Amino acid sequence: MSAFITVRSLCVDECLPIRQRVLWPKHTQEQCRVPDDEHGTHLGLYVEGELVGCGSLFTLNDQEIRLRKFAVLPEHQGQGLGSRLFNALISTARAHNATRLVFDARTSATDFYQKRGCQTVGDVFDKSGVPFIRMQRPL
Repeated sequence: MSAFITVRSLCVDECLPIRQRVLWPKHTQEQCRVPDDEHGTHLGLYVEGELVGCGSLFTLNDQEIRLRKFAVLPEHQGQGLGSRLFNALISTARAHNATRLVFDARTSATDFYQKRGCQTVGDVFDKSGVPFIRMQRPL
C-alpha cells in the first residue's frame, strides 16, 4: 500500500521546524527565518498528513524566481519525495510567469538538481563554512 502524499501551500512558521532540523540544526527555529519570508510562497510536502519537507519561492523580477530553503527530512530522502516537492515548486514558479528558477545549492546536492534540469553558474563559494554553488533552471 502506498503512502498518501500531498504538496500544498503553508505559512512560513510551519517551515521553520523542517529548516532547523535539516539545514540549521544549531540554530533556533526563529533564526531559521530568511529576509522577505513573509513575502515568499512556501510549499510543504506531506506524507500521511505529516509535514516532511518544504521549499520557498521569492520573486526577484519579471523573469526570475528564487528557490530558498528546500529541505526534506533525512528519513524521507531517497524515496522520490524531494522530486515531487521540487516539481511542485517548478509548477508554482511557472504559475508566477517566471522564466528562470535561480538558487544557491549546497555542493552536496548538485547531483539532485542537475538530474532535474538545473545547471551550475559560476564558482563554489562559502556560506558559514558550507560550500555552495549558484544554480539555475529554465522554466
